[in-house]
Amino acid sequence: MVHSVESILGYLHEWYEPLPGDLVWTGTPEGVGAMNKGDFGRVLDEELRGRDS
Repeated sequence: MVHSVESILGYLHEWYEPLPGDLVWTGTPEGVGAMNKGDFGRVLDEELRGRDS
């Protein structure tokens, strides 16, 4: 990643208060398509522990 998680959340906090459960989408590598309605994603986090979304 170009920016650390801490720096991204710090920047976002200047505009609004990120809350537990908020997802932050930072972009994708070249060649990856956009997510569309009905697409399936997987979130991995120490607290979420792989909860599907």
